[in-house]
Formats: sequence, structure tokens, C-alpha cells
Amino acid sequence: MNPLIAKIVHLIQVLLPRVKYWWKLPVVLAMVYQLNQRDFMFRNNLFDSYSLEKMGPKYDCQDPLIGHISLGCVTKEPFSYLYKKDGLNIEECVNHCKDNRYAYAGFDHYRKCFCGDKILKYVECKKGKSGCGKSSQIEIFRTMFCTEEMKSVRTHDGTCNDLNHPASGSRYYRFGRNINRTKTFEDNNLFEPSPRELSKRLMARDKFIPATTLNLLTVGFLQMMLHDWFDHGPVDTSRRIKIKLHKDDPDYQKFKGEMKIPRTKEDNCKQFSNKDGPATFQNDVTHWWDGSQLYGSDEQTSAKLRSFKDGKMNVSDKDGLLPIDNKTGIDITGFNQNWWIGLSLLHNIFTREHNSICDMLKSHYPHWDDQKLYNTARLINAAGLQKIHTVEWTPAVLNSSALRNGVYLNFDMPLEKEIYDWMANHNISVSASADILKPLVGQPSEYHGVPFSLTEEFSAVYRMHPFLPDDLYLRSASSGKRTGKSYSLPEFSFAGARTIAIENSIDDIVFTFGVEHPGALRLHNYPTHLRNLTLPNHQQDGETIDLATIDILRDRERGIPRYNEFRRLINLPPAETFEKLTRNIKHQVLLKELYDDDIEKVDLLIGCLAEDPLPVGWGFGDTPFRIFVTMATRRVEADRFMTNNFNNETYSPEGLKWIKDTNMRKVLVRAFPEMEWLNATMAKTKNAFWPWPAVPVDSLKKREV
Repeated sequence: MNPLIAKIVHLIQVLLPRVKYWWKLPVVLAMVYQLNQRDFMFRNNLFDSYSLEKMGPKYDCQDPLIGHISLGCVTKEPFSYLYKKDGLNIEECVNHCKDNRYAYAGFDHYRKCFCGDKILKYVECKKGKSGCGKSSQIEIFRTMFCTEEMKSVRTHDGTCNDLNHPASGSRYYRFGRNINRTKTFEDNNLFEPSPRELSKRLMARDKFIPATTLNLLTVGFLQMMLHDWFDHGPVDTSRRIKIKLHKDDPDYQKFKGEMKIPRTKEDNCKQFSNKDGPATFQNDVTHWWDGSQLYGSDEQTSAKLRSFKDGKMNVSDKDGLLPIDNKTGIDITGFNQNWWIGLSLLHNIFTREHNSICDMLKSHYPHWDDQKLYNTARLINAAGLQKIHTVEWTPAVLNSSALRNGVYLNFDMPLEKEIYDWMANHNISVSASADILKPLVGQPSEYHGVPFSLTEEFSAVYRMHPFLPDDLYLRSASSGKRTGKSYSLPEFSFAGARTIAIENSIDDIVFTFGVEHPGALRLHNYPTHLRNLTLPNHQQDGETIDLATIDILRDRERGIPRYNEFRRLINLPPAETFEKLTRNIKHQVLLKELYDDDIEKVDLLIGCLAEDPLPVGWGFGDTPFRIFVTMATRRVEADRFMTNNFNNETYSPEGLKWIKDTNMRKVLVRAFPEMEWLNATMAKTKNAFWPWPAVPVDSLKKREV
């Protein structure tokens, strides 16, 4: 072991028993402790979900590794250069085209095989949909061959990022696991205790508990990020889990005595998987941190969002906002499920950011065509999102010196003075510490021996619905006072999001999101309206759901262990008693009653919302953090466009400078240049996700952000 590392590890071993919690260690020791625990997770807690199937033949199912990815059908020959060979089946056709270095294969009912490296025409229909599969149509498949263009830009479907494993991290690639797959079978006690009873008695919001150190931008930004990372696809309404309701349940009559909750969509290749293994689930968006919520996870969606002029995205000429889908009343963007005004605001902001980047690139490279501008702006915008989430959003929610400097390190940003002071006091030079304090961005890619994917556990610990308020109170950007207009969660969700934009000034909406607070991630703070939410007709046929009940059920259905077992499996000690889980006596009593006085039965979500103490300044505890610190690192260091290809050639020198200089405050000012008060306010604001001054800074005092 490096002598310096050995010295620091020894100090940690000596001090940790005295301070009890790692976050009470001196800042450098706390940082090194985090890094050591993360490295332990890399060695022991990364599991691929293809371990038993990936060496077998390809199957006729929608999967990028063990099946084939069908893009859909067209009625005319799809490629400008045709390579025809008759008499093949689908697998032979796809392999034939891949072997001949083509990215796409076409297969028709007459067993003709076509190959091409670009699709000239977007598919007319998706496989399995009505009208698709006629004898006159040609079905298009992705071969997983990477063309030179695909190697140089982010593909929309996420293929060709890891050139040794082109399918990894792509759309439909299975979620991996952070715990051994032998521990991820569906919970045998799916209904014990009743998820509905837990929703009613442990999660229901008695009174709004605000997270006073944060503003509402925090919530909108987080949900926008989640839509980039995870989506299990449309639920399976043909298979439902029935939860019996107590007769005294207030919704007993509405649900006729039982909630019938659709199951998670089955893996497309389930029939070809190991019958004795746990269920696997596919990601319906790319796993990469690539801005797919803005740009889509396929070429066809992307085409609907682009202007095809100067690389820009479509926005309205009238108000500069995203176009609206006339059928749903919701903004047209890369991913728009579970829509609300916070998502609408953030999607509009970062669509404008893309277009601003295009203007910058066009000014430096007037000869670049639309496609080159679009591809490069998309790369820069995605990297900017990664940086903002890492070095601004995360330290806002987890506000401690060790965490803050740890994430600065990831992006090779200067560390705070106390880090260098501590090292100097312990005779550690900056050069000597380089082996420990190493950045991620711009370094060689690292996969830790496991092809990249996000994990079910990462998705599970991001269940943060208590962040959402039940009511939104608009404030005036000119006075800072409430305008008298307020909207309930159902009113500011789905099509209601655009209604708010029409009825109020954009200044007031932006200001409101800067000063109003989200909810705290605690028990008894789950939004009331989400526990009795009627979905729009285009989403699950307008059913009424209790999302808190569903949140608990999903973890059990997807094989997420209960809280204590989860902690053991990620190298954390279990809570031995309810008193050790939480110091809140009211919570202790309820937890004991509902979980039959058995601490081992406590669900992961409930445990994460109950656990204390939290590190000072943190919005959640050590259990979810252990997954975050692992997977947040992994998704950066496995991404070729943030590691090996984070260079001038890929991004342009101006693009790298844009990323280096950008922050959320600058993004806001660029999105709304007409708001003079915003520019002045951001100059007075250290972190855009912390509450802004309650009264806008004098708009006449323009300052550099």
C-alpha cells in the first residue's frame, strides 16, 4: 500500500471509534473514507444482469445483447446502398450486415436481407403495433456495428459508448444490480405489511415539512435527471398485483376493496432467460448521462424535436417555449411522462441552453452544418448537466465540506483552502496526495470488469417524492410577495403545467422556484395528492393511484432487500433495534406496530426516510449515500465522452471552455436574458439550488455571474 494511504487509513482507524460517525472525521479523512468505501463497492457490489445468458445464441426478442433491437418497419427499401442476400433468417441477416461493417440491417417477409450504415427514412411503425409487420414492409434492426460517425458522437440509443461492449448502457439494456443477483428475487412477503397501510400511517403528509435549505429548482432538476437515467417502460396492465384494503380505508369503496396495481413491464427476453433466476428489467431510456430526457432515446424522437437549422431544437417563435402536444397539452420533448410545472421549466431552460451553445459554436465555426452543430451542442449540454448535478445540485442537498470537495475533485476543480491546510499541517504535499485525490473527468475510462449499466438499487434509493409540495404559491419577481395565485399539485401537473405558464409571468414562475422550498425527505411528508392521483387519459388510461403504496410495492416486486439486509449487503451495519434506526419516539412506536416489532421487516424506502442521525447539512442518510457515491462515480468514469474523449477534438476548444465556465446560475441568465433582476440575483447567489434572496436584487444593478 502507498505509505501515504497507509498513514491516512491508520488515522481513520484510530479516530473513527472516537467520533462514531465517519462524517465527523476531519475533512480529508472523511473524503478518503468515502473513497475507500466506494472502492469496496466497486470490487464487491457491481453485478451484470446478463451473467447466465450472454454467451448463448441471439433470440427473437427486443434486447441489445441477447436479442435484436428492432427499430420498426418501413414500406420501401431503407438504404441508399443495398447489399442483398436472399435466404437468411433474422439472426443471420443481422450478423451478415454486422460482419460487413454496416450499422443497420433490413429484413422482409421474403427473407431478403438489406444492409446500410444510415437510415434514410424513419420507421413508419413500431414492431408489435397495429399495422406493423405487413408483407410489403421491411423491418429495420440495429447490428451493434459502430461506424466512425457513431464513435465520434453520442448515439441517441446509447450504443457505441463503450467500443468493446457497444450494447452496454444502451436503451433496453437490462438494469444491473448492486447486490448479488441471488438476493434479488421478488419478495416472498409481497403484502406484509400492507403497502397501503404503510402509505396511510407512515408516509401520509400530516403537515408540510419544508427543506428550508433548498429551493424548488432542486426538485425540478432532480426529476429531469431521473428521466435521463431510469424508466422501466409502460406498466403491464394485463398483470396486476392485488392489495386488499381494510374496510375502514377511506378509499375502500372507490377501489372496491382492493387496489389492482399493474406490474412492472416484463423483460422482453424473459422467455429466454434462466427460469430459476430472479426477474430482470430493462431500461426504456439509455443508461448514460446523455440528456436523453431532452433529446430522446431514439432517432425518430430526436427528429421530432429538432429544427434542422443551425443545430437547434424547436421552440415557439411566439414565446420561445417548447411546442405543445395538442393531444395531451404537454410539452414536446425527449421524455415527458409524470409532467409538472417544475419539469416544464427545467426542460425549457436546458433546451434554450442547447440553442445558446449552437449560437456560440456557429460564431466560431460558420462552416459547420446543422448535424455537426447539433451533435456538438448535445455533447456540451450533456456534460454541462453532469457538472451542474455533480458540483452544484449534490452539494446543495448534501452540504458538507467532505462531500463538496469530493465532487469538486471529480471535475478537477480547485479544492477549498481547508483541504490544503489540513495536508500542510500533516506534512502531506499536494503532489504526494495526487495518488489519492484524483479527478474522474478527462481520465481513462474505468469499468471495474463489469459492462456499464445503472442499477435497480440506484433507482430505488432515488424514490424522493416527499420533495414535492402539495401546493405551489406564486411569488412576484418585483416585490417578492405572494401574488395571491396558488395551484394544487393536480393543477400544476400534466397539461396544467402550461396553463400556469399562460396565466402567470415567466418572471414570477422563475422567482417562485428560486425562493419556495421543497419538502424534506422524512416520514409523514409524502404529498397528499400523490397518494390519490388521477392520471391523464394518455398515461395508464387515467387510473387513480396511490403512488406511496406503489413505491413500496415496486421495491418488493423488483427484489430490493429490506432495509437491514440491504445495509448488510453493501457493507453497512444493520440497525439492531427500532431505537437505533430512529431517535423519533413517535416513529419508533408506529414502526414497531406496523412491522410487528421486527426490525428486519422494515422496507428500504421506509428505513431511508426514518434513519437518523443525518450528517449536518444533509437531506438524506448514509444508506442511500453509499449507493449514490458508487454509481455517481461509475456513470462518469465509464462514459467515454467524459473520460477518453473529453478533449478538444470531440467538444471543440470553445466547447470545453463552455463546460469549464458553466454553472446553473449562468444557465438561468442565458435562458432568460431579459430578466435583469435575475442576473443581479444570481450574482448574489452562491448556489442556484439554495434559496434566493426573498426580495429580488435591484434589477438595475447588473453584475457578472
